[in-house]
Amino acid sequence: MTPRKFFLGFCALLTLSAEAAQPSKSCTAVAAKLSLQHEIQILKGSEFLQDKKYPYLKKFLNSLVRPDAGALKKVNWPSINLDKVSSKFKYGPIRLVTRLFQNKSENESNIVLVLEFYLSNRLVGFVARTIKKLDGERTAYGEGAYFNQSVMAVKGIIPTVQYFLDENFYRPLLVKVERLKADYIGRYVWAKRGFDFDPTYWFKDLDGTTYKLLQMARINLSRFLKVHKIKTTDLLVSTESRSHSIFSLDELKTAADFANLRHKRGFKIEIMPLIGGSINTVTISAPLQKMDIGKAFMLSDYGPGKEFIKSKARVSFSAYAMPYWNGFRKISER
Repeated sequence: MTPRKFFLGFCALLTLSAEAAQPSKSCTAVAAKLSLQHEIQILKGSEFLQDKKYPYLKKFLNSLVRPDAGALKKVNWPSINLDKVSSKFKYGPIRLVTRLFQNKSENESNIVLVLEFYLSNRLVGFVARTIKKLDGERTAYGEGAYFNQSVMAVKGIIPTVQYFLDENFYRPLLVKVERLKADYIGRYVWAKRGFDFDPTYWFKDLDGTTYKLLQMARINLSRFLKVHKIKTTDLLVSTESRSHSIFSLDELKTAADFANLRHKRGFKIEIMPLIGGSINTVTISAPLQKMDIGKAFMLSDYGPGKEFIKSKARVSFSAYAMPYWNGFRKISER
């Protein structure tokens, strides 16, 4: 099984707010069915981890323990029957199992919510969230979303997972915002799914000048367009409902604007998109593909090369591609 069959995405930070409730037995009903070691081994033994591309994930899984009553109370985890909620998930033949853990490596009380996706009895994906209560409000940090993209049954599953979380966790628990680190293929996917650039994150350009993420994206895009001999006035921001020409890159205000850039005459750029990997390991690229301008920019290989920018975390990225980006989306009440 080749590395390119796997998709790594979804590092999300969520802000939760819900009415206080005592932890109930229903919270841990699913988790109690198997031993802790068995549950963790199901994830660690999954096909996604066999190529050793995701050391952070293994470290995270090794830190999981059973949630204690104190953590549930501190987070104010409400009374939710996880078996009943899981049964609501509908996506072809895929079956969902939801479990609760606690991250022992965190200083604050926390609850880890893990969604496991099965095809028959085969684990084909999982999504994790760590929920804490900070400064009077609950905050949840996404630990990743991993799906085996060699399995056709999970193709296009992310929008359904997002809708499921909105309807069954975020809105019922009064979640106000979801945050994530969009990396690899997620740079494009999460822009299309309504996430926007974190206004507090910044990069340093070639000359050391500091720019907020949005402006850095514009500057890198301008260099990308110059390399491919494309004028800004040749571009459209095109969605399913409308299209409009742009005359300056300053007109790009959201991550979605970048993702939806197209050439007026249909010109596409051929790239080998960077879709997966992890720091200090081999990156995963897909075969050469022709893509619309925005998609090609957002999925280009961001390896630093000779000219590079530096992130707030002091990571170097190409000056001609979209780097990974911290994002958020607000959760509407309805």
